[in-house]
Amino acid sequence: MRERLAATLGFAAAVLLAPAVGGLLTGIAPVMAAVVISALTIAYGSAITPCVGLPARVPRLLTWIIVGYASASLVHLGATALLNLGALGALAIDVVGAIGVVVASRRWSAAAGAEAAPAGAAESVTAGWPSAILVLLACAALATLWARETITALPQAAATGVFPAWQDYFLHASEISYARDYPAFERHSQYLTAVPQPLYHRGSYALTALFSALGDVPSLAAATAFWLPTGLLLCVVATYAWGAAMGGAVAGVGAVAAVFLAPDASSYGFANRFLSFHWLLQMAGGSSYALALVLVALMRIVTAPPGGAMRALVAAAALTLASAAFRVHVSALATGMVCVFALLSWRPRVRLAGVMSVLVVVAAVAGGLLWLESVALAPHFLSARARPLDFFLSVHTQASALPSPWVDWTAGHGAVWKVVLGYAMMLVAGCGLSLAVLAGVWRGGVLARMGWHVAAIPVALAIAHGAVILLVPTPAHGDPTDFGHRPFVLVYLVVAGLAGAGLACGLSAWSVRRYATARPARMAVAIVAVAGLVVPWRAGERVQQRWTAAYAEIPVAAGTMAAGAYVRAHSSPGELVLAASEDPLAVLVALTERRAYLSRTALYRSLGPDTAAVTDTRAAEHGAIAGATSFEQLRAFGAAHDVAWYVADTPATHAWPTAVTSHSVFSANSVRVYDLR
Repeated sequence: MRERLAATLGFAAAVLLAPAVGGLLTGIAPVMAAVVISALTIAYGSAITPCVGLPARVPRLLTWIIVGYASASLVHLGATALLNLGALGALAIDVVGAIGVVVASRRWSAAAGAEAAPAGAAESVTAGWPSAILVLLACAALATLWARETITALPQAAATGVFPAWQDYFLHASEISYARDYPAFERHSQYLTAVPQPLYHRGSYALTALFSALGDVPSLAAATAFWLPTGLLLCVVATYAWGAAMGGAVAGVGAVAAVFLAPDASSYGFANRFLSFHWLLQMAGGSSYALALVLVALMRIVTAPPGGAMRALVAAAALTLASAAFRVHVSALATGMVCVFALLSWRPRVRLAGVMSVLVVVAAVAGGLLWLESVALAPHFLSARARPLDFFLSVHTQASALPSPWVDWTAGHGAVWKVVLGYAMMLVAGCGLSLAVLAGVWRGGVLARMGWHVAAIPVALAIAHGAVILLVPTPAHGDPTDFGHRPFVLVYLVVAGLAGAGLACGLSAWSVRRYATARPARMAVAIVAVAGLVVPWRAGERVQQRWTAAYAEIPVAAGTMAAGAYVRAHSSPGELVLAASEDPLAVLVALTERRAYLSRTALYRSLGPDTAAVTDTRAAEHGAIAGATSFEQLRAFGAAHDVAWYVADTPATHAWPTAVTSHSVFSANSVRVYDLR
């Protein structure tokens, strides 16, 4: 009981560190929201983690947090979507579910007499929960240090008129609003209300929406100061736990140091910033949540006894599939890696049960491919094709301002050479020195001593990643790099994490041979880790602008922010908003936290002829009021199309006659708001 209470308070303190830096802790409500989320996390984690089958040497409290946060998120998301509930309504389901799994877990433990760890368990690497809490808080500080630019993005935007974070944070904020006020959106897109909401990996937004609702925190502030740093925190914690599972605490610190306290490969060599790990992890913040679950799957694989390979792979597959709710790109690659592991471990025996299992899997895959054809944003395997050459051309020519040598080195050669060289260059450009270190510890036999199948992880991952690039079709939005580039964070994390953990284990083994104690190695690793803090201190300052800075320096006028706040304060969640600019980046959708009659038109015109036709129709209807001469024209438009609020934010609307502008209910810096109700 004391451990669970300490874990609850410790995790609450950890997730509140970033909001405190971002200036969100202006009252007791955000603190209480964090405590509620932490209590749910520990309740679900302590009950469900034993089902994963991890041995005692895996830090228990830390895995509670990873598994528990994911489980609570999935329960909350399921309650929201299946029962059509808002965040506060779904909270009741969360609590009932938490009580249920805790009671079931205790009854199962009592019936099995199983307070002991699974067979093959080794001695715990921690000295109990106090050390785990210290690790947790240290990971929170590191995540906050890396994410500080995004955490403080809203105050900086208010002061400078420039939002210094990736433009997708407006979309993340909109998704948080959608999850928080789910019934008000009527299962339709928040950007174009005529279009049904497409299936999307919304798992990471679930508990952030609850934080926003309980803490009365605006969605954009929740996205920048809670959603991103909490994901990073889970990823750092999982990296430490994975390393500790393979080689003890020293390996855990080594893994974290190699991944988060060393420059990624984009700062040297080919200088391919499009492959920057630290930029990718913050540009697509949902990846951190998925990576944490995938690392738990890897813990299960590397700690499985030789006779328990299949059970470990089944548990790992369940975890990687669950990660699809948080980031489908990472899940696809990780599940492919587990499948490669299964093939490597398979010793075929032709039995009826085995044949039936294979047929079931084939049928499930075929059904899944058919179903994907109906998902707008998914790859369509039956009607589209992969474009690996376009993928490598895009990856290598977006590296920097300099021409990529890939173009010159492949000129006049066939497709096979272009793919082979393209992938080899991608690994070198993306992983850098970590590859050399990993090769060294691998050759020295360190990985083989760290656990069963540890050495096979990078091989299985590389095969799976190559298959994704070669086989997954380009999605409807037309970006050929989508499924090959976004999950590269997993490749980097595995390569760098194994290199760091392996190097720390090798150093520890040498220290024992040389000095009869591992203490010198531990001191050396600790010194390197402390010295490595200079990396997030310097690189974290402008990590969002590492690749194409214009996408992470978004002009947001003070008038726009004030107009968004006004509409949010004076409207109801179900009301529609339309901006004269048609809100191409969904800035006003994020700030108002309301549905848009029309926004992001470029995207929706690319999602098939039906969606494009709806977009064009609404754009034409909107264009008819561009030269409005009376307020009654605006009100008539609003009544005809159910638009409650019109935000005039273009030069043309600034020039409207007084007969229109005198009816605005809010005006700031040439941005006017009209109430059309």
